[in-house]
Parts: sequence; structure tokens; C-alpha cells
Amino acid sequence: MRSYLASLTLALACCAASVSGQSIFNSAGVGLPVEALDGRARALGSFGIGLPGASLLPADPGGAGRLLFPTGVFSAQPTWAEYTEDGSSEIRDSQGGRFPLIGMAYPVFGGTATIQLTSFLDQNFSGERPVTVDLGGVPAEAADYFRQDGSVSTILFGYGRYILPNTSLGLNIGRYAGTVERRLARDFGDTTGSGDVADYETRGLWSYSGEVISAGLSSDLSSLIRVAASATWSSGLGAQATEQTTGVNRSFSIPLQLMVGASVRLSPGLIVVASATSADWSQIEKDLVSGAKARATRGFGVGLELSQARVLGKEAPLRVGYRSTQLPFTLRSGVVQERIFSGGLALTLNETDGVVLATTDLAVERGQRSGGSITEDFWRGTVSVRLASF
Repeated sequence: MRSYLASLTLALACCAASVSGQSIFNSAGVGLPVEALDGRARALGSFGIGLPGASLLPADPGGAGRLLFPTGVFSAQPTWAEYTEDGSSEIRDSQGGRFPLIGMAYPVFGGTATIQLTSFLDQNFSGERPVTVDLGGVPAEAADYFRQDGSVSTILFGYGRYILPNTSLGLNIGRYAGTVERRLARDFGDTTGSGDVADYETRGLWSYSGEVISAGLSSDLSSLIRVAASATWSSGLGAQATEQTTGVNRSFSIPLQLMVGASVRLSPGLIVVASATSADWSQIEKDLVSGAKARATRGFGVGLELSQARVLGKEAPLRVGYRSTQLPFTLRSGVVQERIFSGGLALTLNETDGVVLATTDLAVERGQRSGGSITEDFWRGTVSVRLASF
């Protein structure tokens, strides 16, 4: 049954089918990675590490130690995508939305305690295709429907503080959580001309669990340069089948994920940022069902921020960025490359005595994912709100 579901998923993804979800690549491996970033990081093409100022992003545990006030952040992220397959002129579309980051921080014991709810893997995917089935020597038209609804999230508890005047250290400890439900149905409609053939349907429900630990360092080499690094270790990601599910429990190997980032102030109103990430997902391939591939991934991003730009007389930093990375899972052989151009700005909602207490960060990304015979073009928006001293 597991192999059949995998084969059907690949067929629905790669053949003429109607598919929904944030991306066609949601159906590959254990899903599409969803980074827990705010609008500022997205607009700058960053992986969320080494940015100026204090940050509340799971990729940069050391940055949380720089927060001086109680802080909260919330991000929402809609996506619209169109994809095509080589040799086909048909354009198919998909769309979806996520809330990749909810975080809170509070200064305590000379540092800052944090709690964050973040997205990790998106698995929403659905599709359908027409089929012809041989029923006792008589061909019958039918339709296969497959729906996968689920995601993997993390809940992280952290603490960060200064260990040197210009250097902060942070640690996050948490768990994976989430569920995935799969539904497979075959509908014969009225094509057989009799009621002797019944429609077929099967469902399965799995719940996820596992542990995750991340640590990071953020240091100002001077008043103009900041560097940061982090590492994230995970236990196996377990998938526990419910008692009503015809299937087995699974465990997936999550690799060590490494990130580095830096920001340089070129002038009082101009900042350049850069970041990079690396993780070897190839070991997870042995845990996947037939047909799915996994590979080591690397990525980098660069961006510019005009921090003194103004809109309607108020400061509204303008940002542009570019990033290139590889996805860990692919529907077929080959590497899936993702390239994104991004832009955005920040709007100050509340400022007191020169201290910004509430901002909203907006980002728009135009990107393309290409791998094997599939090319996917997408628009992605990110809106985040950050509140301080609430």
C-alpha cells in the first residue's frame, strides 16, 4: 500500500492532474521546507541570521540575547505558483498559505527567554487524474483522487544573553509536532452502467514527534560589521500511525543544519547582508518510500537595506535581495534549484522617544524552482508584525 501511494503521488504530480498546495514539490520526500522567517529576512534574501539589530528568529539563537524589551513577532505567508512539465504546454497552478513564525521573548536573569512556534515542513498536496480500469475484460473510466493534508512544526524554548560586551550566545531546545492525513479514492461514477462496482477509498493518519536543539553565536567585530553562526541538531523525525491506519510507523533522519551570516554597514543609510546554509539530507533517502530522492543542499543569499528611506514622512527602510538554494527532495532524479528575487519595506506603527515599539515588515518574492522535467514559477508574500514592550 505504501509503495502504491508513493507511485500514485508521483504520477499525479508529474502527469496531467489538478494539484493544490503551496508547491508541487510539497509531494516529494517528507515535504517542502518552510523557513521560519519574518518579512525583513525574506525581503533581504536572508536565511535569518547575522542581520543588524536584535532578532527573534530560530535560525539566529544568538540574536535573541540582544533583545532589551519584551518582544513578540507574528508572520503570515501566502503563495501562488504555476508549474509546467517539459513537453507539455499546459500550465497548472497551486496556492496556499502558512503562518511560519509566532514568537515571544522576555528579558529575565540578565538575558532573554524565548518561545517560538515555527513551521518546518509543508506537506499539503492534492491531485486527481483520469484512469481506465479493466473490469473483467471491459474497460471502465474512473478517476483517482489523492489528498495529503499535514505539516511538521516545531515548538522551541530558548535563552540568550551577552557573554562579552559585543558577543551574545543563544540556545533553543524543542520538539517536532504535527500530523499528516492521506486519503486515496477511486471513483467509477456511472461509467460501468451498473451498481456492481463500488468506489474505493482508504485513509491514513500519522502524528510526528522528535527533538531539536540549536545553538548560535552573534558577534560585532566592530561598529560596522556583525557576524553570526548557528547549528541545529535533530533526533529522528518519528511518524506514528494511528490504530485505524493501515500502515507502519516510520522514522526519518534529519541532518545537522549549519548557517552563517554577516552584515556590513557601508554608510549611515546603507547595509549589505549575506548568509549561507548547508545540510546533508542524503541519509534520509533510505527512509523514504520508492521513487523519492534526497540530496545534500547548500544555499546563499545577499541583500541591501536602505535604512534611512522615508515614506509619507516616516522612516520606511527599503530592502532588496537575491537567494539561491537547493531543495532536499525531488520528484525524480536531478537537483531542484530555487532562485528568488525579493523586495520589501518596513512601516513604523508606533514609536516613542526614538524607540520603535511596533513595526510591520512586508516582503514580495518572485522565484522559480526547477528540477527534472518540472519548472515552477511562484509569487510569495510575507507580512510580519513585531511588537516591543507590550
